[in-house]
Amino acid sequence: MSFPVVFRDLATEDVRAIYSWYELQQEGLGLRLIASLDLAVALISEHPLSCPVVYRRMRRVLLNGF
Repeated sequence: MSFPVVFRDLATEDVRAIYSWYELQQEGLGLRLIASLDLAVALISEHPLSCPVVYRRMRRVLLNGF
């Protein structure tokens, strides 16, 4: 069973800004960021409890390579 992962508007804006910044650093790096983010979202959706708790009930997953 998978669970929906929802990005709030501010998070979506952050992702767009970070994507743009990485693209300015090196062409294609923003796309690698999005690919890594997609893998993290899939992990969260399929196995949400596998991510460690970092504060109270907040969990974290790190983006591979970022």
